Amino acid sequence: MAILCRDIGLLFLQAPHTGSTSLGTLFREDFGGVKLLEDRVRDARGRIVLRQKHQSLPQLLEAGLITPEERASLLVVVGVRNPYDLVLTEYARSREAGSISAAQRLLRHLPGVSDDFSAPDFERFVVRRYRPSAFYRALGRQPTVPVDWTAGADHIIRFEAMQEGLDEALRRVGIEEPHPLPHRNPTTSRRDRDYRAIYTPRARQIVSAVYARELRLHRYVFDPDAEGGSVRG
Repeated sequence: MAILCRDIGLLFLQAPHTGSTSLGTLFREDFGGVKLLEDRVRDARGRIVLRQKHQSLPQLLEAGLITPEERASLLVVVGVRNPYDLVLTEYARSREAGSISAAQRLLRHLPGVSDDFSAPDFERFVVRRYRPSAFYRALGRQPTVPVDWTAGADHIIRFEAMQEGLDEALRRVGIEEPHPLPHRNPTTSRRDRDYRAIYTPRARQIVSAVYARELRLHRYVFDPDAEGGSVRG
C-alpha cells in the first residue's frame, strides 16, 4: 500500500520484497502515515487495476489517489533490491505459500530432484515465472514482467542499506533524530542463504535479461564481492 505521511510531506511506495513492510510500519507508527488504499481496485469488467499493497506513483496519479498538486509537495520514497536476490525471495515466498503447479509438485518426487532450495528447483521456478513454455502459455500463463516501482520517485532506499537510506529520507524532510527500523514480515525460509549459491547459469541468464532495466538503473551486479562493491559506479 502507498502510505502518506502528511505531517512530514512524505509518500512511501511499498515495492515487493524490498523491506517495505518494515518501512511502512515505521512510517505509520512514528509519523502517522495513512494508507491511500484499503482494498484492491477493479475496473468495470472485474479486472484488478490496483492491488492493495503495491502501487507505483503513475498508478496512483492515474487513479486520482494523489493529485499532481499534492505530488509536487511530497518526497516520494520507494525501496529497491538486487534483482538476483529479490528473485530468490520470490522463490522462497512461493514455496511458503505452496503456490506451485501440480506438475512441479510431481517433478519434485522424481529421483534426483530435491525440494529443499536446490539449484535445479530454483531454475524451474525462474523458467516457469519468467519464461513459461508454450504449454503453460497455452494455458494462459504469461511471463512475469517487472514493474518499475521507482518511476517518478525522489528518493530510493536500497534493501542492502535500509537504515542509512531511511535516515537520509528523513533528513530530506527535516527530521534529524534517529528512528530505528523495525523488522517485520521476514521471509523465514530463506534464512541467511546467499543467492549466488543457488543460481544456475540458465537462471542467471534469464534474470539478467528480464531485469536488465533495474540492473542498469540501480547499478546492481550479480557478485558485488567480485565486482568491487554492492553497485557499479
